Amino acid sequence: MPGTKTENNGLRVSEGALALITCRFGNDDCWFARWNRHWAKYSFVGGHRHDNESFRDCIVRELEEELALRSGDDYRLVDSEPIARLSYEAWSRSARCDTLYRMELFGVVLNGNAAGLSTKRPVRWLTRAEIEALQAGDGRQVSETMRRILEQIHWRVLPGA
Repeated sequence: MPGTKTENNGLRVSEGALALITCRFGNDDCWFARWNRHWAKYSFVGGHRHDNESFRDCIVRELEEELALRSGDDYRLVDSEPIARLSYEAWSRSARCDTLYRMELFGVVLNGNAAGLSTKRPVRWLTRAEIEALQAGDGRQVSETMRRILEQIHWRVLPGA
């Protein structure tokens, strides 16, 4: 699988890039999520980094693949550098082993053109309460990884959201 390898100590490593897309609805800060069929949960837009691909190139590719968004026309990255580099160990249910996750989180601002997202999967703005409860208002589950990452970055919201 792209973005996975094994280190000398035998620990599986998974590398990927994620998009932090935020907004404010009324008094609620919200984070953008898409439905992950494999996990059966909402999660950040993003995915595994391919060999010889930068984390930045990975998030650009994932935004195009998952949401059919084009850089510049539909969105812009807040910066060429990630807003966070995260590393943590957790059990991978799909691989059935302990995994070291290395993620880079990129701030993404949607342009007005992106209002009509073309996606095959449900997408949704989630409030902090929904993410903390790990359940969206539509009754679907929210990924524990999404909550873990937002806790690590102190529930950051992009300026102007």
